[in-house]
Amino acid sequence: MTRLLAISILFSTNASAQVTDCSTLSQTGCLTSTECILAQDLPGKAYQCKAPWDTCQIGFAQEVLDDSGHFALPNSWRIASEQCEAREGCTYVSSGACYCPPGLSCICGGGPPPDCRTTGSTSLTPPSGEFVIVDIRSVAGVATTQIQTPEAIGKTIRLGADALSMDGLGCDEWKIETIASPMNMWDPLLADVLLGPADDKVLDWDKRTLNGWSYVCEGERFLELLEVDSRVLVISWANGSLNLIAEKALKPEQIEQIQKALIDAKLYSSDPSGVLDKETQDAISRWAEGHMSSDAPYRFFRTTITENLLHLMGVPDE
Repeated sequence: MTRLLAISILFSTNASAQVTDCSTLSQTGCLTSTECILAQDLPGKAYQCKAPWDTCQIGFAQEVLDDSGHFALPNSWRIASEQCEAREGCTYVSSGACYCPPGLSCICGGGPPPDCRTTGSTSLTPPSGEFVIVDIRSVAGVATTQIQTPEAIGKTIRLGADALSMDGLGCDEWKIETIASPMNMWDPLLADVLLGPADDKVLDWDKRTLNGWSYVCEGERFLELLEVDSRVLVISWANGSLNLIAEKALKPEQIEQIQKALIDAKLYSSDPSGVLDKETQDAISRWAEGHMSSDAPYRFFRTTITENLLHLMGVPDE
């Protein structure tokens, strides 16, 4: 196997990002949040609002509020179940017999809230297609050697059901395995990559799949990646100190639709061209910042164009 050299990057931002502190949320706020999970570690114990520890919990709201701000019973469980199981490899875990949402009077209270968890299924299909590296970012809290922008940006990675190929790499035997996420899902430097769905539409399902994959070449681990959705990958690199962001290329008609959405939002002033130029990328960055949960999001060198971002703009992902 021909090895690729590890890459370092100089990555700078003009602001600091913040992650939701789940411990500060009320029970209602926690149950309806797509960033936090209300959990009961043991029967009879107090509830705790925590950051998700299972990828299926990310983007999952345990309870749904109706237009008047009340829990949407009796349909809340059905909505939450459909939202959970729309993601491959996830299953809805119904609430315990004595669970009682806050603000309601129940015969008994204190059972575990509903949840969304991985099934442990081995039937997941590895990502496939041609992806282009569009950005390389340091991992928050990990020291890296800072040098000029690497040549890796623009390189192509081709993934199939049983193989991986990229420039300078040869391998006779690949083994692809499912793994837990190889990176910190709450890294603020991935805020745009992990952008959630529109939070004002109950049926606006999350487009993220969030499956982890390991690629082993002839018995030796080559790389690990997070499949964010069908068009975006995050690849752990340089011993976990860097993340490579890879995307599938957009079609010209998709770019035109993006530009029209940006014009409507008064973020783009040129005529739609179908070309993903710097002006378009800068406008996309401003759009994404307005939809991130952080109060002070990063301005990224190249904002990642995920399925959730396309959906927010009203652009089909294919």
